[in-house]
Amino acid sequence: MPKSGTTWLKSLSFSIIYRKKNSILKGPLLTTNPHELVRFLEYDLFLECAKPDLEAFLCPRIFSTNLPCHALPKSILNTKRRTIYMRGNPLDQSAKALPIDEAFELFCKGIYPLGPFWDHAEGYWNASLNDVQKVLFLKYEDLKIDATSHVKKLAEFLGFPFSPEEDENGVVEEIVRLCSLENLRNLEGNKNGGVNTPATKFKASSFLRKGKVGDWTNFLTHSMAERYKKIMEEKLGNVAYHLNCSNG
Repeated sequence: MPKSGTTWLKSLSFSIIYRKKNSILKGPLLTTNPHELVRFLEYDLFLECAKPDLEAFLCPRIFSTNLPCHALPKSILNTKRRTIYMRGNPLDQSAKALPIDEAFELFCKGIYPLGPFWDHAEGYWNASLNDVQKVLFLKYEDLKIDATSHVKKLAEFLGFPFSPEEDENGVVEEIVRLCSLENLRNLEGNKNGGVNTPATKFKASSFLRKGKVGDWTNFLTHSMAERYKKIMEEKLGNVAYHLNCSNG
């Protein structure tokens, strides 16, 4: 199930793209969960209908997927469509599931939804190097450190850069504040109700965990972290360093 990073990225992307159509302070995010505004392809739309009419959605269109890069249709990577990949610390990801020991063991063996983490991350990393105009690789930890700069970068990549007037009037900061995990947790659309997909139903609040970087230290042992580091270096080589996968 998607958690804080995916929810945050969806809310930021939606706010950036539709900021001219919706008032930031009165937009749909105030009452609607981000996962209902930016819907999943494989978990939602294509389970609901074998051939969904994607062109019926508000333009420009934003969709979400957890598919690995090699499984994406060629029509996505071979056209002008833009892809954003958000990666969080895999140790934090492996610490989300219960029981912890079992989840971590499966993670280390590469038994993970939609394939091993290292294949998933490396695929999008290489794609972002091959075509920086069409694939943006974001690190959750970097976004946490400097949200404002990365929101500007995200807007540039999506083709909706902020104007000097917007910059001067604090529009970037408004979006950062609106989409902060702390603020999202307190919005009506995320506190009450649920998000229903053909696959299952979720409480709206379940998509917003603490979102804390390094929370894995509260669940995983030092020996687990060392084992993880060794596996990442074996699987990814020098790429592990660039993805911050070799230092926990």
